[in-house]
Amino acid sequence: MDTRAVRRVLAGLLDTMPNKPPIVWENTRYEPIIGGMFIRENVLFGNTVPLGVGFNSATDSVGIYQLTITSSTEETAFPWLDMENTIRSHFARGIYADTITKQKLEIIAISASPLQITPPWVSLPVSIRFRVVA
Repeated sequence: MDTRAVRRVLAGLLDTMPNKPPIVWENTRYEPIIGGMFIRENVLFGNTVPLGVGFNSATDSVGIYQLTITSSTEETAFPWLDMENTIRSHFARGIYADTITKQKLEIIAISASPLQITPPWVSLPVSIRFRVVA
């Protein structure tokens, strides 16, 4: 599995999402504005296992693309719920290919965790499960 290709596919999808707030890209500095909304992204790679018994058989790799929607606790319209729905529809289940390596990534499930409230912020983690067969 080419982890750079996985990151390109996922970041490309996030970058083309409509009506997105500022994105906090992994390993970059960001100063949030209280009262605003932002999305923090992280790629969590899981196990890679061989699919066959041969030395150079195909492999199956899994991971999670974690998008954490963060907004102010002062909000009364619950904008994080609208953003969760936008993420769910934009990251639809299906197969996506990297434009450079042609490696394919399959989005297999999307789930949200309970709200995390730490004033002045409310965070809603959205987990996008993916797999790559290479």
